[in-house]
Amino acid sequence: MTNRIYVGNTTSDDITVIDGSDNETATVAAGSAPYAVDVNPRTNKIYVANSDGNSVTVIDGTNNSTATVAAGTTPSAIAVNPNTNKIYVAN
Repeated sequence: MTNRIYVGNTTSDDITVIDGSDNETATVAAGSAPYAVDVNPRTNKIYVANSDGNSVTVIDGTNNSTATVAAGTTPSAIAVNPNTNKIYVAN
């Protein structure tokens, strides 16, 4: 476990990362209106549903680098199966 908390900031199009050990924060850019967040603890990847961007931002938890994947219209929920590494997005 990384002891990090990820919070979507829908009005600023980014994610706040809170270090649970010392409450230090960092900001990571996401897509338009990041709405839902889920984490795969096995891969240390964070998945963010961008409701206005029709995409999912994938954050690498080791260095906060990002990639964006198309995800249909208005993704509003996301779930990760850590055993299969499948990501499910509700539109």
